[in-house]
Amino acid sequence: MKVVKYIAVSLAIGAVAFLCIGIFVPAFTYQSTVTVNAPVEKAFEVFLDSTKMKDWMPNFKSIEMISGKLHEVGSVSQLIVVENGKEYIMTEKVTAFIPNSNYQFILDNEVMIVKSKIVFSHSGELTLITATDEVHGKNLFWRSLFPFFKTIFRDNAQQIYDNLKLVIEKS
Repeated sequence: MKVVKYIAVSLAIGAVAFLCIGIFVPAFTYQSTVTVNAPVEKAFEVFLDSTKMKDWMPNFKSIEMISGKLHEVGSVSQLIVVENGKEYIMTEKVTAFIPNSNYQFILDNEVMIVKSKIVFSHSGELTLITATDEVHGKNLFWRSLFPFFKTIFRDNAQQIYDNLKLVIEKS
């Protein structure tokens, strides 16, 4: 009987500790950078070209305007990705747009909100792309769980920008 009590107490303490993560770490940020051998104008143009998204975004299926005008601040698009045969639908709301310089948006799905800022800067014929993402779980469970996967989020994002670099340089 004592063993059962110890197990129950240990599980309760573990659950509370897990949920405390979401209270004390409600969001986390990571950054991806890539240097592209192309002028900033070309890099930005390829980045915005929705017909090339499938070439650099793994699992990309489609993007469709819901409201507003393309790349206009406040415009909303629906983005669909497929992973392991399952479709995931997200909305993307543009929060800042400066041609050849800055693209910011909020990506929203059923479990998280991601605030993204992508900055394009040039140095001669090279372009530095720096993406900063801030991930917020939509409830205490997700906020508690996501910090364990920060490295996976960061590595996946870096792979996307490495792919983008290749697509830009081939265009």
